[in-house]
Amino acid sequence: MVHRDPRFAEAVSAAVADIERVSDAEVIVVAAPKSGSYSDVPWRVALGATFVVLALLVWLPIDFDPNWFLVDCGLGAGLSAFAASRIPVVVRALAGTRRMTSQVNAAAEAAFTSENVHATRGRTGVLVYVSALEGQVRVLPDHGLLGRIPPSRFAALALRADSLDTLLVGLRSLGELLAEHLPSVEGDNPNETPDTPRVRP
Repeated sequence: MVHRDPRFAEAVSAAVADIERVSDAEVIVVAAPKSGSYSDVPWRVALGATFVVLALLVWLPIDFDPNWFLVDCGLGAGLSAFAASRIPVVVRALAGTRRMTSQVNAAAEAAFTSENVHATRGRTGVLVYVSALEGQVRVLPDHGLLGRIPPSRFAALALRADSLDTLLVGLRSLGELLAEHLPSVEGDNPNETPDTPRVRP
């Protein structure tokens, strides 16, 4: 996951500092391991595993002791659920793109409020919300920026979280957009928010 890269905090802090040096915006990066609980996914895998184990016990040309069927099915279900909850590709496949997108959108909007992105003096804050499990990034600008930059320009950035390097490329693109429409004013560009990314547990 991108936020577990040992370079993450330092590299993102430097990227944010570069953006704020050339623009009048305040960028806040929030990284979360995931945006939804997806607690049903392991149980769905466990249910499927139970049927598979039971089918094998019944149809394989081997004599199994029926007294152990419940134990075998329970063990198969438990191990499958445990593995599924820790393998991101399984969670992503079973959760589905639509559900993950909805979860990331809701979590990003909540982070916008909880991180006080709206509290800058010119309402020029920008939240960059990175959700590692879903591999999605959201850029939420405050009203002061939306009055100067069309929302479609932010959407076109299409930041990605495949790796730290791809995220940094996206942050550079964001910086270029902000510098173009909201260049910094010499002598009047205070750093209102910390550059360090907020990493959720």
